[in-house]
Amino acid sequence: MEHGEEGLNEIFQYETLYEKSKNDEAKLYLDELNRVKTELILEQPLFSHLLSTFQIMVVEKKLAKFAIDKIYFYFSESYIAELINERDHWKGKIKGDLLHMIMHIIYRHYEREEKFDRKVWGIASDIVVFNALWDMQGRFEEKNMWDLHDMSKIPKSLLNKSVEDTYIGLLNYFEDNEEDKLGRNIEDNEEDNENEKQNDLLDIESYSFQNNMNTISQILGTEDLNCDIETLMGLNGNMDKVQYADKLNEGIVFEKYDNLLKRGNMDDNVKKWVEKYFNLRIDWTTELKNYIQKLLPYDMNWSSPNRKMLGQGIYLPSMLKENIKIILAFDTSGSINEENLKLFLNETQNIIQSINNLELIVIDCDSKIQKISNYKSGENVLDHIFLGGGGTDFRPVFQYAESIEPNLVIYFTDGDGVIPTDNYQFETIWMIINDNKMPFGNVINMI
Repeated sequence: MEHGEEGLNEIFQYETLYEKSKNDEAKLYLDELNRVKTELILEQPLFSHLLSTFQIMVVEKKLAKFAIDKIYFYFSESYIAELINERDHWKGKIKGDLLHMIMHIIYRHYEREEKFDRKVWGIASDIVVFNALWDMQGRFEEKNMWDLHDMSKIPKSLLNKSVEDTYIGLLNYFEDNEEDKLGRNIEDNEEDNENEKQNDLLDIESYSFQNNMNTISQILGTEDLNCDIETLMGLNGNMDKVQYADKLNEGIVFEKYDNLLKRGNMDDNVKKWVEKYFNLRIDWTTELKNYIQKLLPYDMNWSSPNRKMLGQGIYLPSMLKENIKIILAFDTSGSINEENLKLFLNETQNIIQSINNLELIVIDCDSKIQKISNYKSGENVLDHIFLGGGGTDFRPVFQYAESIEPNLVIYFTDGDGVIPTDNYQFETIWMIINDNKMPFGNVINMI
């Protein structure tokens, strides 16, 4: 089904969850909130487009703190007044709230099966978002910090799980605390068998269950969050419209991820976070190609104008592609088998053949440089014979690179070896066949 502008309008034509406040203070709060949202958009390019698609509404009643639907970020007027009066860190708290709501949308936490209780599902989805945002914040520079919910009361046994598994964990916690009158710590819970987990799902309508879940929310420290995910879950009437909106939101984030990666503006730590929490992974050949294309040097030549544009009466410079020098280094130690070496060489050949004015230096190195081979643009490197089999030392390659000043060093390795400690002026890409980290350069894990 194709959707034009009319289709979008139809999708989002439903009543807002809350009524907008008409107080004069609410207008001032709205201005402040929009300024904070703009700051966050500039700080978080990955979520910038999605953040900008949602409007902010300040509401007077029926909302404890904040909520979200398909169009609006809702903020309680009293909540904002309280934050602003506190003065300290209120902007950071708003940024944390905005990211929290966005993560619920991206993760589709409002899409629930009928057997799931809304309150338990709300707590479980909040815990998942807490965990993801804390992990994400640890990967950013200090200047881009936002205030996040205190997770000290949430046990480790509920972290790093899917929302469904967290939901089951909360049900088990309810059962244990029902028996112990809420006197036992969740860390002491023993894992129930699968049949007991399924039986737990049958008791969610009882008064005792609902009453105890409120208490458990207080114990875990989630009761003061009040992100109204339950109301959002109630919007799922027309699934065609919901699924279309889901794809729209998901596509916005993934498209932004791809654009940032191609431009080289994606911090490696943030990239790893996206891949971990969105199950998103591009193949290493595309990633390597993006890095190389970003580094290709160009220059403008005004003495030889662009002929196509000159014919239209427009005088623009032509683009000169400068020579580019790339070192392609192979870890030929005993820990790397020749099959992996040939596979990487074959895939790399397809990438570098498209580069004009290329000077390619292929280096075989184990504990020392075993062979240096030189190739020009278009020359076949697939007949290269690898030499090595000893230990692993990365320093000889970088010492040699310093003497010839390449534009780029690409090093294929498992990452286990003696690593240089000096700073180098040239770009480095580590092609790692496992999940090892490297202290400098860009890392592409090929697993």
